[in-house]
Amino acid sequence: MSDEDRGGPDPVHADGRASARHGHVPTAIRAWSRAAHTAGPAASAPEFPFTEATRTLRAYGTGALPAELAAALVEAAATAWSRAGTAPAESWFTAHWLRCATATATATQTYETYTMCGLLDQYCRAGTTGYEETANVLSAALVADLIQHELRMAHRGRSGARSAAATRLAGDLRQALSPDSARPRPLGPDTALRFCARLISGLCRNRPSALRRIVECTPLPATTEPDEYLFNRSVQIMEILSGAAAAQAADAGRCGPRELPELVSRLGALTRTLRHAARLFHIVSTIDAGQFARIRAATYGTGALQSPAFAALERYCRGERALRPELLTAVPVAGSPLPDVPLGQALEGLRLTLEVPAAVRLEDAVAAVDTAWLRWKRAHHGVARRIIGDVPGTGRTDGVSYLSRHMNAPLLTHHDRQETPGGPHDAPGVPPVRSRDRRLDRRLLGTPRIPSGGPGRRAGSGT
Repeated sequence: MSDEDRGGPDPVHADGRASARHGHVPTAIRAWSRAAHTAGPAASAPEFPFTEATRTLRAYGTGALPAELAAALVEAAATAWSRAGTAPAESWFTAHWLRCATATATATQTYETYTMCGLLDQYCRAGTTGYEETANVLSAALVADLIQHELRMAHRGRSGARSAAATRLAGDLRQALSPDSARPRPLGPDTALRFCARLISGLCRNRPSALRRIVECTPLPATTEPDEYLFNRSVQIMEILSGAAAAQAADAGRCGPRELPELVSRLGALTRTLRHAARLFHIVSTIDAGQFARIRAATYGTGALQSPAFAALERYCRGERALRPELLTAVPVAGSPLPDVPLGQALEGLRLTLEVPAAVRLEDAVAAVDTAWLRWKRAHHGVARRIIGDVPGTGRTDGVSYLSRHMNAPLLTHHDRQETPGGPHDAPGVPPVRSRDRRLDRRLLGTPRIPSGGPGRRAGSGT
């Protein structure tokens, strides 16, 4: 797929030439449908024309497909679904990709079809190396793709702030892949592009073809707004990281009372995953507010309240405290059940049985998770306030005010002021953030410098 194909919406759509450039694509898609139907369910079908189809969908946006193209895709989706295999087979990817691609045309668009989070989750669950490792590989590949996309678009007049955020994210990614090494000097744009290209190539080597398909053929923006690629890809990465965090929390919950080192290790992995997710907001904060308003209008009803991975993480850790009415409507308990004992409650019970040194070690691990969680929530709130402003939120909430009210609730620690409208530093028992975290807070929220010290200890290294 060429740089132009990977670069987002096709600029020729604006002056009416998209039809001439992409007019052959419906014919190619119908030819695939006929060939797949003729081959029968037992035989392997020809390869779907993903490159042409992806390029065309990005040129129009899935919310404004020409009738002929939409009809060809709907026909292909029915054919693909009738012969879909299991993840991560090519036939599985083709069927699920086409279902998401045609969701608007068939009036079945949801958060899951827009972000393709169901497809991503199934891919991770099918990984032979386990959910967490598969999710880590997939998220690294998609972060590298996002960096590539934004640095390539910088040549088309994108802001310097976007390029700076992309190169900084590349440095974070490189550090995350080698956490024990000294922090490298900042990467320049060309170096970052080469690093990301090599990383994607290496990650896709000797892995299912579906991984490269996910990198090259997702996301599928609903509009032709240039920033929608950044928005949708960022949400995909957040979904994968939330799923990995939920798996890490579940692993921690399975540790017995005599497995404190392993428990602390799993809590450390959860902390690092939450930090990775929070740092993504550096580049998300550069999304143009006007573009986002148009993206939001075109994707109404597909808000992040419907995130199954985020719901699973919060419910596993917080139990009934995570069951706010609006979240129950968006993600019913049947789809993301409560544990018998929430992780936070289980950890508190364990702490009371430990000798002082071990109890302190566990407290530090829990405090690090809560710090990373609150930093993620602060960054999310800051980006929403900057880009969305004071407008109603998805899921019938009141938007930024809703985020403010729930910004203080830690993930694991219980306290009486967890749902208050003040800043996160009002919450008692929450440890201070690291210096780099404070810079993120000040940039997104304009908060004053936070003095060091307090009850928490500095968390370990990681991104």
